Amino acid sequence: MCSLFDAYAQYYHSTYYSKILESHPSKACLELACGDGKYSSPIVNHFNNVSLSDISPQAVSFARKRFSESTNCNYLVFDISRDTLTQQFDVLAIASSLSYVSTDEFTKCLSNVLSRDGKLVFIDSFNDSLLFRHYRNLLLILRPAYRDSLTNSRMPRRSSLANVSSYFSSSEYYQVGRAAPLVFLLSLMLRIQIKNPCRLLPLWRFLDSICFLFPPYKTVGVFSGFKTTSRYLSTSLGS
Repeated sequence: MCSLFDAYAQYYHSTYYSKILESHPSKACLELACGDGKYSSPIVNHFNNVSLSDISPQAVSFARKRFSESTNCNYLVFDISRDTLTQQFDVLAIASSLSYVSTDEFTKCLSNVLSRDGKLVFIDSFNDSLLFRHYRNLLLILRPAYRDSLTNSRMPRRSSLANVSSYFSSSEYYQVGRAAPLVFLLSLMLRIQIKNPCRLLPLWRFLDSICFLFPPYKTVGVFSGFKTTSRYLSTSLGS
């Protein structure tokens, strides 16, 4: 069971997952900021070698319990901004967490964990939209524990990711979730629980089509063909 908005979130996350799952199951995949693993099932079920990581030991413990029967998972307490790993991965996935680190910190993380020709897939809210910038500023007032002002100010823009994408052979963006404000209002008014979110796919497609002028709530990024060695990256960033 889930709320109306959570059911819609599953729909717009499907683009994110589909881009991750285009990679062959034999590829090694690392999910950054996985939380308790609530949204990690498609990744765990697809790849033969998956590592789930988060800065929170408690979150990693919950993820370990969630996938206790999966033999293809490793679990890492990992701080993107400062930690390093000895293993490199072919696919890197991160959802709604780019704002917790600076662009330079994230780029250094890539140099450590992503193998040559590797792929980065992310989904996040971009600060390019004036509407959603005001929405996030309102959240700082209504829900101060949700994000602090620094994190809010670091919500990515396409321009801020230009440095990151320059280390890849190609970069693609997919805009999703245009009906999010409408669905959010409906969710507040109706307060219903959805048993089978898949049945609502036609509704989500219809709402997205009529909200085509709305700014996208989320952007999925696919950066392919990582072309930089860690030595070059470290030198270029002056570290």
